[in-house]
Amino acid sequence: MYLVTITSIIAVFLTFLSKFKGLTKLYKIAFTLVTVVACLHYNYGTDYPTYFEIFLKVYRSYDISTLSYASDLSIEPGWAFINYIFSFFGVPFGFFLMVIVLNIIQNIIYYKLIKKYVDPRYRWFSMVIYLFSSTLYILNFSMMRQGFAVTLIILAVMCLCKKKYWISILLNLVAAMIHTSSLIFFPFLCIRLLKLCNTKFILSLFWAMFIIFILISPIVASVLSYFMSLPFFMGYSGYMNYGTTSLGMGFVLQSIPYVIITYILVNKRKFISYDMVLMAMLMFVAFVMTPFVLNITLLGRIFYYFTVFSVVVIPNIYFKYNLGIVKYLITFIYLFMLVFDYMDFFNPYHWSYDGYQTYHTIFEVL
Repeated sequence: MYLVTITSIIAVFLTFLSKFKGLTKLYKIAFTLVTVVACLHYNYGTDYPTYFEIFLKVYRSYDISTLSYASDLSIEPGWAFINYIFSFFGVPFGFFLMVIVLNIIQNIIYYKLIKKYVDPRYRWFSMVIYLFSSTLYILNFSMMRQGFAVTLIILAVMCLCKKKYWISILLNLVAAMIHTSSLIFFPFLCIRLLKLCNTKFILSLFWAMFIIFILISPIVASVLSYFMSLPFFMGYSGYMNYGTTSLGMGFVLQSIPYVIITYILVNKRKFISYDMVLMAMLMFVAFVMTPFVLNITLLGRIFYYFTVFSVVVIPNIYFKYNLGIVKYLITFIYLFMLVFDYMDFFNPYHWSYDGYQTYHTIFEVL
């Protein structure tokens, strides 16, 4: 825990310094630092042993001619194929190499996302969100499949912004072959076809839907529970009932960014790039569906494909536009909630504690 946290703090500090003339390379060094830590981890993360077991099963049973593997292995074909490719390097080196390659790819994509869309002056804030959000960098130590799928969706959106529609569709398909949940993002690939000029109407619709969903969430949750019990989703049954979110003070504080985003998009739309509006709208999708996460925790994981864009949206919205003294207050609240959630992630009573208690490296077993 401590090594990862200290490394993350150093990376944020280096990114902060990179805004000064002559120190721009520190941003790349910061990402290199956290990438190395991610690449070398061993048995760090709650699902790490499970993924190693999957690798062993694929290594022993995968048939490339039929793209089939052991019948007792319930996993997406794309992930099985990735495991098969790296199995040529043997056990355990092949697995370690797979983890290294996937982490390098993921961090390169996050690096490019932040570099492209966030001003150097605010990149430190992006790094704080990426490194200290309990659903991004730290969770990817455990959530290998979905973490990689989320990264592919980021790349798909970046291609979408360049109007490379077919590449975006292909990337979403690949992501779905790795983690089925990414299928939910397919309809949102069409959002690039919209001009997103009337943001006031779209945001009003989002807020209206949010209120309605709060009122009907118990009814919809029972229907969703039925679908989630179908065989297609049985592989995710472990996430169905763990933990809930309440509509208390914590939720109110976590809603502040969406209030600020609404204010900026309504009042300063002409100063905001289309790409940033698109990503802000994608962020809002997760917020609108929050009432359902209260009852079905799995939905929270599904909406990682949307909340991930907070890495670039929040710094831009909070710092790029004149919010006066309010900027400092909302930034403090956001950072407070982020750090509180991060600390809770390592709480001995939290589900993640056992898997994240001690950082190990692959050198311990090589």
